[in-house]
Amino acid sequence: MDPHSKSDVRKAREAERVEGRDIDEFLRQMLALRQGRTYFWNLLASCGIGRNPFSADALTMAFAAGEMNVGQRILADIIRVAPERYIEMMGEQNERRSTSDDAGTSDSGSSRTDNPEPGFNF
Repeated sequence: MDPHSKSDVRKAREAERVEGRDIDEFLRQMLALRQGRTYFWNLLASCGIGRNPFSADALTMAFAAGEMNVGQRILADIIRVAPERYIEMMGEQNERRSTSDDAGTSDSGSSRTDNPEPGFNF
């Protein structure tokens, strides 16, 4: 691509728009499935969304902040593309948490006090 050619720049921008639409559509389709919402919820939790990344060790904190940055980008995409699915995802998680609390265990079967669920403790 010649960055000085208007035609090449126009083609590159159009290709970028098409790719963005494809990614957005993929995200919508994933979020339309309960399994997709569960996957993204767990991915966001593993990225530390809803947790403070502070650590006395600077490298540990930098790593946690990097994970959180990725999670924030994913969360921003979810909210931009399908905000109603994010609300649905939160409801499903609250339902799972209530069921687990009623049973006194987490989804993995261990005590909730022994193994607190990461992130999303709003």
